Amino acid sequence: MQAMTVFARNYGLRSCAALLLLLTLAACAAPVEQVKVFHKSVSDFRITGDMLIDELNEAIKLQAREKKRLNADFFPKDAAYFADGTDAGIAATYRKAMDALEAYAALLLSLIDGSSAQAVTSQMVQLSQIVASTSQASHISVATLALSPAITHGAQFYMNQQARQFVAESATNILGLLSEMREKTPQMYTALYNLERRTRPADEVAASVRKRVSEFVIALDRMSGLVTEIRGAFAQGGGDLSLSAVVNLATALQDDLKALRKAMASPK
Repeated sequence: MQAMTVFARNYGLRSCAALLLLLTLAACAAPVEQVKVFHKSVSDFRITGDMLIDELNEAIKLQAREKKRLNADFFPKDAAYFADGTDAGIAATYRKAMDALEAYAALLLSLIDGSSAQAVTSQMVQLSQIVASTSQASHISVATLALSPAITHGAQFYMNQQARQFVAESATNILGLLSEMREKTPQMYTALYNLERRTRPADEVAASVRKRVSEFVIALDRMSGLVTEIRGAFAQGGGDLSLSAVVNLATALQDDLKALRKAMASPK
């Protein structure tokens, strides 16, 4: 407090309002460690999640191909089900949501690690474009931000009101996508069950697929908790309590992902 008073006096900021502003800025320290933990958690979540989405995509494509095997017609809208290197059906929805989550984590990291204004603005545009291509498009209110050229590195971006608003709005979009992924898990279960039922007894397949999808739902819920916590850390500033909450959630997520990988390694 004494140091801030000296600072204010040196720069002619003697008013209570000026001191209050300084105290507010000091309290809103960028949540650097929280973002680093979150970014690593998203990366691990993506790696494991993609493995399950790959299984889902294979199941969806195989069923579509068999259904249309004797169909003499061709419809361009069905191309994703037959082309190589594409995601089809709800697998595409899941993958797009993962893209958005990964882009959000990358943006947060850039906001606190000293990235250039051009890089941060580019990431904001990229995230906006990804979200705009999903069912959450109506939730986004900023396609891109006219950030001041005077802002040159992440620490200043963190204090920029537009950037903080964008982070908060984007978190709402990401939470919406995670919720949608959760709601579509019954479709995931059905697709995986129908594929594996061909070669194994129904009760074994049901138990195996139910275990995999259940572990995925738990991981989704944990990630939603992390996104909510990191949104709060950005809005209120970093702190020991915030860091502890993020670390605890990230640790639990690692256990969730380990259980999911174990379930996916079971016989199919």
